[in-house]
This record gives sequence, structure tokens and C-alpha cells, in this order.
Amino acid sequence: MANSILEQISQNILTTLNGMTVAMGYTQDITFTRPLRKGTIPTANTGILAIAAVKSEGQDGDTQQPIYSQLQHFMVDYELEIYIFQSDDDTTPIDTIKSNIFADCSILLMADAQRGSPADASGPHLALDTFVTGYDNFFDEDGSFEGMTVNFSVHYRVFRNNPYQAG
Repeated sequence: MANSILEQISQNILTTLNGMTVAMGYTQDITFTRPLRKGTIPTANTGILAIAAVKSEGQDGDTQQPIYSQLQHFMVDYELEIYIFQSDDDTTPIDTIKSNIFADCSILLMADAQRGSPADASGPHLALDTFVTGYDNFFDEDGSFEGMTVNFSVHYRVFRNNPYQAG
């Protein structure tokens, strides 16, 4: 059986974000992965690593359908935890790096806001829309890295009795 529409959306996001390389015209080379467990923190001492994780999922209250509708709407929130391990020789201000990474993530995520097509061609798109909502900063207390969490949401719908079929 194919993956659910939510899983297909998550895979699409990961594939899309892994296109962020200097060779493709972006400001950083970033490797995106999905965590195997909650609270996964990278141990790399150089480079940038990001973790794409589903934050929450719930019915989208603003787009409730009548009880007779065959479709069910969802808004799923994602977080990209981006860990920045800056070398001592790098003189680029950390806020410049973060601003550029946020801009690059926004460009990639919004290039296809409807997240491609379902694997089984059950609909024209996996999602209705993608919303990039901003970013938050974090840092390690021992100073070994700084980071940011890019926040975005994806609005999608499936058939009420089949979360494997886009609606």
C-alpha cells in the first residue's frame, strides 16, 4: 500500500529542502534528515544539519466542511530545526547566516506550495497550500552551536474515509 497523503507531503518537503546547495544558488549547503526519535540532536562539529519534523496535526477549524462532505481538511505544522556549527575562522555574523537560511527555506518551500502530486495520481496535488510563518532562535549553552527553527504549515485534505487519497 502507498503511504498516506501526510507521509507523502513530508517526503516531498524533505526532497524539496535537500535541493538547498550552494551549487544550486543557495547561500548554504544543508543536509536535511527526519528524526528517528523526538529530541534527536546532531553531533556534527561542522556544517549545518536540519531536522524536518511534524509538530502537530489537526482539523482545520476555519475550513470545516458540512457533515455530508466526503472531504476532511487538515492543517499540519512543521518545524525545521537547523543546527549551525560555525567555525572559529568564519567572520560572517550569525544573524546574517540565519536570515539567509530562512530566505532560502522560504524560496524552496513556496516554489511548489501544493507539494506535488500524489503517488497514486488520486488528485492534482498533495496539498492545498503551504504557509511559512517565521523562525525562532536557539543555542547550546556551552556555545558549540546556534540554531533556528523555521516554522511552516501545510493545508491539505483527504477523503473522509481514506487518508491515502488526496481530496
